[in-house]
Amino acid sequence: MTALTDERLLTSSEVARVAGVSLETVQSWARLGRLRAVRVGRQGRYRFPESELRRLLSGDGKEAAA
Repeated sequence: MTALTDERLLTSSEVARVAGVSLETVQSWARLGRLRAVRVGRQGRYRFPESELRRLLSGDGKEAAA
């Protein structure tokens, strides 16, 4: 298991806005493991490391580890 870093975590809405896709698309990517996410809170909301957004926007075709 990797240690947590000081990397900023983004909400699903933030990722959707920057990536130009719907909130549902971002959540689907997280469920499918295409975008690495952490679950937080009792409701298990997704948070995404900034590095994942950069990877997505760079067009890196590598799948995120589930």
